[in-house]
Amino acid sequence: MNQENNLNSQGNNGIYDNQPVNNKNFNQAIGVNPQPQPMPSFQQPILQDTTPQPTNTFDSGNSSNQNFNSKPPKKINLGLIVGILIGIIIIVLVAVILINKTKTNSSENNKNNINTEVINCEFSGELVQGAEYVNGQYTYRYMQEYKSYNEWSNINIDGWGVTLTDKSSTDSVTTKLCTNINDKPIVSMSAMFSNSSATNIDLSSFNTKNVKNMNDMFYHSAAEKLDLSSFDTSNVTDMASMFSFSSAESLDLSSFDTSNVTDMNYMFSFSKATNFDLSNFDTSNVTNMQGMFIQVSTENIDLSSFNTSKVWRMKHMFAGFKTKTLDLSNFDTSNVIEFVAMFSGSKIESLNLSSFNLNNAGLISGMFAESEIDTLDLSSFDVINIPLEQMGGMFSDCKTTKGYAKNQNNADKLNSTSDKPEELIFIVK
Repeated sequence: MNQENNLNSQGNNGIYDNQPVNNKNFNQAIGVNPQPQPMPSFQQPILQDTTPQPTNTFDSGNSSNQNFNSKPPKKINLGLIVGILIGIIIIVLVAVILINKTKTNSSENNKNNINTEVINCEFSGELVQGAEYVNGQYTYRYMQEYKSYNEWSNINIDGWGVTLTDKSSTDSVTTKLCTNINDKPIVSMSAMFSNSSATNIDLSSFNTKNVKNMNDMFYHSAAEKLDLSSFDTSNVTDMASMFSFSSAESLDLSSFDTSNVTDMNYMFSFSKATNFDLSNFDTSNVTNMQGMFIQVSTENIDLSSFNTSKVWRMKHMFAGFKTKTLDLSNFDTSNVIEFVAMFSGSKIESLNLSSFNLNNAGLISGMFAESEIDTLDLSSFDVINIPLEQMGGMFSDCKTTKGYAKNQNNADKLNSTSDKPEELIFIVK
């Protein structure tokens, strides 16, 4: 099996599990050669008192006499202030309502784009597991699904798996996809276009409401554009390596319902896409994010909607990741066991890990190896109970020059890790 397919392995062994990685072999090791306005004055005109006012004269030695005229205190119109504040609150509330309405309309528009057309197909053969049906450019098998290593495997779901028949052809893929065959739905699109040479794929006929598996669907696909606006992913549980090594330069996933997805490992790894809108992603049931963004390059990525409370594996998640700023302050890592090489070789300029909890961490070796992050604020990290041997190469060959720790005990532990650059000294923040 070639190196690229090894990236889809679900095993626990990782490229940094037992040894650090240096600069020259990193690619081989991972498998690829409004300013505030001043308060307005509400001073009311003061009625002039014609009564003569006493004048107090104070002699201060050689100082000249100074006169101090007593005046009544200035009055503030509290009613007017309250009225203005209420007006501001109303304006803010109206703005919030309009914003939410816009979001709702956008969501409804996305739902309206989802294809609900049903295409029923008929198979004349005996309906047994492994029965094959070819229709146009697609091959279907009953109770089986296709794998990226050119094999079919049995599934225990009463439905069909489908794949593109000729992966070597550069012809445009235009065949309409069956929704049901003999009243049995398409349930798996695993590796459907994996290693496909077709640069143009028409996905407009796809009714995916019954699909559960999209693992490897566009793995190594040569398609430069993918219109996924018609996809209904509400029943999908597996999106592992879905766009790994995909040639598509932009991915609009705004219509994706990921509420039932449990596996996103290597989902975008080595993808050529530079524009990601993941603001609609519901990751509340995801348990595996291993290698999700390996070698991805993007100007900016918003992961603020990510719920990682059930994730236990983040190994290699941002290895080789290229972006200016990565804010992970919303990440709940309380159940994560594996952080191995999570940011290894990354080109991140600013990294926020303020919410990270390592209470269940078992493996954090190579976590920042070869990364180019200038400053590492690990003041949320508690590594006291993690064996030192499981922290090996944590900062190996990294470019970090400033490090902050939670307390002196943690600073001492971090400074004791193997292969840490001499110029990197962790101190208490």
